[in-house]
Amino acid sequence: MTHDIHHTVTNFGTDLPGEVGLSAVYLAQIHQPVSLLYLAAVLLHAMAKSQEYKRALQALSVGLEMGQQARKPAGSKCSHCSLNYDSPNT
Repeated sequence: MTHDIHHTVTNFGTDLPGEVGLSAVYLAQIHQPVSLLYLAAVLLHAMAKSQEYKRALQALSVGLEMGQQARKPAGSKCSHCSLNYDSPNT
C-alpha cells in the first residue's frame, strides 16, 4: 500500500532500476533477507541488458546510501524498521 508513496518520496521510478533503488532503501532500513534475495534476482535478470544493468547498479548504490542516511519517520514500528508505519514512534 505504501510502496507507491515510497517511489514518490525517494524519487525512484517504477522501472527496473527504480525498483532496485527502492529495494536497496528497504534493505538498508529494514534488514530483511527477502530484500536481498529480490535484489539478487532482479540484478541477475538485468545483466542481459548492459545499459539497464548499469543503471540498476547506480540505483542500488544510491538506494543503499539513502536508506543508511534516512532518519526514522514518525510512526515507525521499531528503531531498525524505518519504513514500517504501524505504531507511534517511541
